[in-house]
Amino acid sequence: MGDERKKIFVGLMVAMILGFAVYFRLWTIDYAISSDDTELIRRQFDLANREASDESAEWRMKYDEEVERAAKCDKQLVENNSEENVPSRIPLSLDIIDISAGKWGGFDISIFCVEMSLNKLLIKQKVEDAATINQQMVMLQKENMALVGRMEVLKSKLEATKLKCRSKLDR
Repeated sequence: MGDERKKIFVGLMVAMILGFAVYFRLWTIDYAISSDDTELIRRQFDLANREASDESAEWRMKYDEEVERAAKCDKQLVENNSEENVPSRIPLSLDIIDISAGKWGGFDISIFCVEMSLNKLLIKQKVEDAATINQQMVMLQKENMALVGRMEVLKSKLEATKLKCRSKLDR
C-alpha cells in the first residue's frame, strides 16, 4: 500500500506540474494578446472620442446658427408687430405660466416665444405666397382665354383658306 501511495503521489505531482505549466503557458499567451489589445482599444477609443467631439461641435454650431436665425426672426417679428400694434406674444392660459421662473408648462418661455414667432412668420409668408399664386393663376386664366380666342380666329381663317383652295381647285 505504501508503494501505491507513492505512485499516486508522484502521479498527482506530475499532473500538478503539467497543469501549472499549461496554465502558465496560457497565461503568457493571454497576457501578450491582452497587452496588444489594450493598445488597439486605446487607439479605437481615442478615434471614437475625436469623432464624437467633432460631431458634437458640428451640432453645436448648427444649434447656434438656428438660435441666431430664430433671434433675428423674433426681432423682425417684434418690429413688424409693434408697427401694426399687434401683441407678439399672447399667452394661451395664465394658470400654466410662471413668470417669475420664466417657465410655461415646464418649457422655457423664450423658446416657446421664438417658436410662436417663427410659426407666425411662416403663416404670414404662406398667406403672402398663396395670394401671389392666386394672382398668377388669375393672370394665366386671362392669358389662356385670350389664347383660346386667338385660336378660334385662326381656326376660322384656316377653314376659310381651305374653302378658297377647294373652290379654286373646283374651277
